[in-house]
Amino acid sequence: MTTVAIYARYSTDLQKEASIEDQIRLCQERAEREGWTVYQSYTDHGQSGATLLRPGVQMLLSDAQSWQIRYHPL
Repeated sequence: MTTVAIYARYSTDLQKEASIEDQIRLCQERAEREGWTVYQSYTDHGQSGATLLRPGVQMLLSDAQSWQIRYHPL
């Protein structure tokens, strides 16, 4: 069975919290269709995508490096 992680973010305070909820929901729906198990969802709120120095993405990368999850682009 394939195990995946979900990463969602929005970049400015002008965007709504629902943006992250919608991204996660869409990814969860995809995982269900594909028969994947979602390990965890990682998020960053109001964080620019210009750098990887974001708490949520750093946690995702740390888990991936410890082989808890594998990278699989959607």
